[in-house]
Amino acid sequence: MEALFDKTSAAMVFAYRFAAQQSARAPAIDPTPMGSGKGLAGLDGAGEAAAILRKAGSLGKVMEAALRARYGENLAPCVCCGLEGPHPVWVGACRLLTTEVAMAVAPGSCTERLVHDLVMRHFNRRTTLDAIAEKHRLSIDKVKKANAPVKRALNRLEAQAQAEISDLLIEAGVLPKEAEA
Repeated sequence: MEALFDKTSAAMVFAYRFAAQQSARAPAIDPTPMGSGKGLAGLDGAGEAAAILRKAGSLGKVMEAALRARYGENLAPCVCCGLEGPHPVWVGACRLLTTEVAMAVAPGSCTERLVHDLVMRHFNRRTTLDAIAEKHRLSIDKVKKANAPVKRALNRLEAQAQAEISDLLIEAGVLPKEAEA
C-alpha cells in the first residue's frame, strides 16, 4: 500500500484544512478534478482527514493544540460582517498553549496577555515584536526577553507533538517509514 503523504506537515495541513478546501462545484461547469489523485476528495478525503485528526486528538490536549496552532486555519470570515479575523478554534489552541507555556516565563515577569500575543505570533508571523511591545507599552528588549523562553517552550512542545504524530501516521501507513516532518 502506497503512503498517502510524503511528509508529516502535508498530512497535518490536509487534515486540519480539509473542510475549508471543499466547496460546492458543478462538474459540468468546472470539470477540474478535486483532490491529490490519491482518492483524497469527497467522502474518502473526509474520512482520511477525520482519521488523522483522531490520531492527533489521541496525543492529548496540549500536543493536539500545538499541531492545530501550527497547521490549522488561523483566519476565518466573521459570521456577522464577513471580514477576516482570527479563527476561533485556532485562538482556542493558542489560548491552551498560553496556559501551558506561561510558566516558562518567570511568574510575575509579564502578563498572560503578553504571553498569549507571543504564542499567537509564534504560529502566525503577521505581528511583529515591535507591534507587541507597542500594544503592551513595553520596551522591545523586555518583549524579546519574554519571547525567548516562550519560543523555547513552544519549540519543545511542537517537536514532541511532531515526533508523536509522525510515529502514529507511519504506523497507520499514512506516511512512508522514512517520512520527514
